[in-house]
Amino acid sequence: MSQKTAISCILDLTSKDLAYFTVLNALKRQAKVCVFDGRNLLVSDENEHCLYVIMEDLNTYLSYESLIDYQKYDWVKTYDETIADYIAKANHKYRDELLKMQIAIYTKDEKMAGNFSKIRPLDITYYGVIGAHYEYYDDEELTNALENQEVFGYFDDEELCGFIGFHSDGSIGMFRVFEGHQRKGIGKTLEAYMINKALDKKMLPFVEVNVLNEASLALQEKLGLSFSKSYVYWVIQSGH
Repeated sequence: MSQKTAISCILDLTSKDLAYFTVLNALKRQAKVCVFDGRNLLVSDENEHCLYVIMEDLNTYLSYESLIDYQKYDWVKTYDETIADYIAKANHKYRDELLKMQIAIYTKDEKMAGNFSKIRPLDITYYGVIGAHYEYYDDEELTNALENQEVFGYFDDEELCGFIGFHSDGSIGMFRVFEGHQRKGIGKTLEAYMINKALDKKMLPFVEVNVLNEASLALQEKLGLSFSKSYVYWVIQSGH
């Protein structure tokens, strides 16, 4: 079946559950459909080194596994915990630990209000600071984001209190508020700023949130984002 048909299928799934938005986003960015039989789907986003897996069950996945070159993918994202657990444990390339993520999307048109005067773009000189405070980054992605002014910091005078940025897939992330500066509204201000930046770019603002991060989940709710009904399970390359 065609790429167009696969996109139509994912559009239908996304209308029922926002969890599938990330696959739709990948397809719109020219990710390739490797398998689509009307129900089961493998999508290869080689620019992001990510494989998306939508399968009925583990046995169905195993029937397609011979088509997958795991060496291409630093990330596998699937909607079935059993499949994710199998991939993590059967392939030494990946961590045993899974990340259980929820998708949060800002679906409104109006921009966020706020005082953003203390926010400014960060350059490559902040690479080490970000790397020391944010675990899930790729060297090339972070370098490109800093060089393209896609990462922003909140400053109190000249002290950096936290940062946030766009991942290369367009999601809002690379998000940290430093210890000693939390519970001051800095996180809310940073994310509101990024939501406005995404709207300026004609992008749909979205965040992928670890369900164990209760503070981030509460922040998305406070900012008025809508949550996916189901979860996305991330299998991550060792070393990321």
